[in-house]
Amino acid sequence: MSAPAAPPVLLPPASGLCVGPWASCLTRRPELVLVDDAVREDVASALPAGARVVAVHGTADLPTVRSTAEAIEKQDPSGVLAVGGGATMDLAKLALLLAEHPGTAPRIERTSQRCGLVSLGRLPRRRHLTLVPTTTGTGSESSAGACFDHPWGADGERARSLVASPALAADHAVIDPALLTTLPDRLVIEGLVEALSRVLAPAVTTPSALEPCEWEAEALAAHLLALLDRLRSGRCPTEELLRAAALASSLTHRGSSLAGRGSAPSPVWFVATELSMVLGTRKNVALAALLEQWVALVRAGHEEWGDAERLNRLLPSASLDLGGLGLPTALDAPPHALERTTDRLRARWGGRLPMMGRFAPEQLDRLLAPVLGEAGSRD
Repeated sequence: MSAPAAPPVLLPPASGLCVGPWASCLTRRPELVLVDDAVREDVASALPAGARVVAVHGTADLPTVRSTAEAIEKQDPSGVLAVGGGATMDLAKLALLLAEHPGTAPRIERTSQRCGLVSLGRLPRRRHLTLVPTTTGTGSESSAGACFDHPWGADGERARSLVASPALAADHAVIDPALLTTLPDRLVIEGLVEALSRVLAPAVTTPSALEPCEWEAEALAAHLLALLDRLRSGRCPTEELLRAAALASSLTHRGSSLAGRGSAPSPVWFVATELSMVLGTRKNVALAALLEQWVALVRAGHEEWGDAERLNRLLPSASLDLGGLGLPTALDAPPHALERTTDRLRARWGGRLPMMGRFAPEQLDRLLAPVLGEAGSRD
């Protein structure tokens, strides 16, 4: 009897990518520009003349997405440019989608109250979108997804949901290392850790059905680990390192390293997202602390979190030693933070969903408890 056929694997198409001075890399002149307020003065002189400029403050939420979509509808630009971090790029992607498909807004709002993933499928988009990242790590310029924050539940807690659709992919992305030189060293390190988690955790937890995807994942993991090692001595990141970090982060989305691993290859990301909301901290802080404990669990033989042999091949050292890079491996937590995080994980990403439904509460506790300490653990 022959073995069952492997499921088909669709390799994602890649948008255009330019590396160099961002203003020189634009393939068309945008009429509307969204700019992260943190870098607005730095890029003001290079912004296209006559374009309307909208400053972006903080994380994207649904009211901001709606108001930005209305501005796009009113101006009706043929091209939109977003310059900024992951929140600015996600805002541009979502607002452009809602401007052309306003009927998706109620669906996004309803679905995000039931679970953390809003899958919209294929939708047409006529406006051209160019994304220019000013941070490393999110890789949003190369992904077909976008996150937004919103109230959740009867108690008015905050949550972060992920919207997925090919219509969210940019037409063109530009990586300009000069825009990254003002990043604090800590944010560079956090960005590298986020990109590493996006390739390392899936490669260890969810094997791909295609060998080339494993080859790419191994190469990217090795490259990102080498970049982190270069920062252990306390040296300031060079422009060459920043360029390499931004490219590696972008490639974790635009390459094939995640292909053939299903729709939810990295459980650590979902845990970090909910933990950051419970603690009121940045996701990358939670992610760094969780990643060290995840490595320890896989090495100890907890197979639900991944294969120890694959981890040892990708990470020959005993640990990531993120504490040696100045990142916390334990987090201050209020009482019952562990219980609240696991409850949110089951409600937003568990059950029949492919993300966290396979994990029992005690398995989640093994990952979270050492990170939260006694104060945040169950009674």
